[in-house]
Amino acid sequence: MLDEGADICLLSSKTDAYPLDMEATDFTFAQQSGLDGRAFLYVLLLIILCVVGFIIIISVKRRIFDDSSEQDQSAGTLMESLENMRRSGEISQEEYDQTRRTIIEKTRAMLNHDADQPEPPRGT
Repeated sequence: MLDEGADICLLSSKTDAYPLDMEATDFTFAQQSGLDGRAFLYVLLLIILCVVGFIIIISVKRRIFDDSSEQDQSAGTLMESLENMRRSGEISQEEYDQTRRTIIEKTRAMLNHDADQPEPPRGT
């Protein structure tokens, strides 16, 4: 008794049950296109995330390992600060001269130490 208004389905050895008005290829294509669209979106988001992460890692690496300019700036800023302290009367001229000589000696020693070290090979 198939006259009860139920959907009529075809059974075949290759596919499961499909309504008569819908072909099996249309049904699977609709499923695949929805999945492919989401998969494409997820892959695109993953690529963007990897590129952003790479840029962040490179910028952090540069900040950490590029400290030569910071040493020069810190010595210069220290000398300016020392000069300002002398001008405002916080330290005497003798304290200023002694501290200035100490800073210069330590900076020279550090520069000589850096110059004595061989430069690492490039391109490896």
